[in-house]
Amino acid sequence: MSKKIIFIGYKVAGENWNEISFYDKESLIDSDVIVFRPFGKPEHTDWEMNYNRAYNELDSLRYIEAKNHWHKEILAALSEGRTIFLFLAPKINFDLTIIKKRVKLGRKKEINKYDNYKFLPIPIGDISSVNGQGVVFNNPIFNNLCKIFKDNLQYKAYLDNIKNGEVISIAQKSSRVLGAIYKVGEGNLIVLPDLEYSKPLYEVYSDTYEFKNWQPEALQFSKQLEQSLIQIHQDITKGDKKTLPPEWVLHKDFETKQEQSIVSQIIENKKQIDLLESENNTLQIELEKEQILRGLLFETGEPLELAVIKGLELLGYEAENYDDGTIEIDVLIKKSPEGYRYIGECEGKDKKAIAIEKYNQLNRAIDDDLARNNVDTKAYGILFGNVQRFLPLSERTLDFALKCKYSAQIDNKISLVRTSDLFMVTRFLQDNPNPVFQKECRDAIHNGRGGIVQFPKIPKIENKV
Repeated sequence: MSKKIIFIGYKVAGENWNEISFYDKESLIDSDVIVFRPFGKPEHTDWEMNYNRAYNELDSLRYIEAKNHWHKEILAALSEGRTIFLFLAPKINFDLTIIKKRVKLGRKKEINKYDNYKFLPIPIGDISSVNGQGVVFNNPIFNNLCKIFKDNLQYKAYLDNIKNGEVISIAQKSSRVLGAIYKVGEGNLIVLPDLEYSKPLYEVYSDTYEFKNWQPEALQFSKQLEQSLIQIHQDITKGDKKTLPPEWVLHKDFETKQEQSIVSQIIENKKQIDLLESENNTLQIELEKEQILRGLLFETGEPLELAVIKGLELLGYEAENYDDGTIEIDVLIKKSPEGYRYIGECEGKDKKAIAIEKYNQLNRAIDDDLARNNVDTKAYGILFGNVQRFLPLSERTLDFALKCKYSAQIDNKISLVRTSDLFMVTRFLQDNPNPVFQKECRDAIHNGRGGIVQFPKIPKIENKV
């Protein structure tokens, strides 16, 4: 009978895809295999400013109720023999505002420290956040998982002071514990190093940017992950465990001719697989370079900076990150074909508009750049904003805060660029080199100082017969 698997806090492609949030009252008992990735900080409506940015009492109460729900569901699932996988995500600390009721003195407000692992009903040890690669498993039932996902397995946290668990994974170059199995009731809680699919799960329609279909690689990744975890569940729960053969039994004197033939075929197939994997790795590198530009639609941080730089290069600029140890600039345009210098700052936001603080940061970067010994003229500024980055473009209603727009209008030296707009024109140029349109886009950026840049209309492509 097929096993049902559910993912919580972990997105996969295909039929098991869902967005179960920390606050959903989801039942676990109907699933055979449950996969958790610890959630981040609680959702909040406002901070309790008098208490070192603790969450207010309403948000704190919602979080505690959700924590208690998962606490009970996990215990119930484990007691019924379910297998729960927990990927070790970074530990995140935060403060909650707790109201204590006292008979004579009334309500008392307290600040309690929490972290994103408090939803677990059993202690798994002390958790420390650290990034690293090189993961080793010492239990053979995890060999297939390690082989398939060797490029995806990485650790973002490790365990100390494990008391009731069996260590199954350590860091390759240290003794840090990265995974363990905890027997709880009839079930097992299996803690594993973090394993993420870092590329987009699905592709969208080019005009509306709404869901079109799953990315083939994402589907393959998700299917292999499901199969691997279900196989581990079956291996760890079956009663008749096979005995691992001693080393001397593996000697060729005990092999049959048919076994030797099969082994030879496997070795030959492995060579072919290695060759294809090498070719695919080269293609994968080329694909990732080609997909950098798409980061203008959904990325933030350094990936957004790289996407902006690629987009600017397609417009004919010479652009790069700059960091000399004293000054750090997201995007430095040394010189445009028209002879202008620009300093750019990039910001991606999930829900809020680009705030005035980022605009002020750009102004400081421009001044710091001018203070360098080899700079004689003040650069123009470009503020790149990617707001509501997880929404389809048709549903986005925000871009830059009013203070940014007013300041840009008064200063008249900084251009505001929506990265989704930049994507549209640069995607066209990537497929259709057009020096005239390049120049028009650069003029739009330079002449758009003091407001949001309006790029020219994309030329129509004539069908050649």
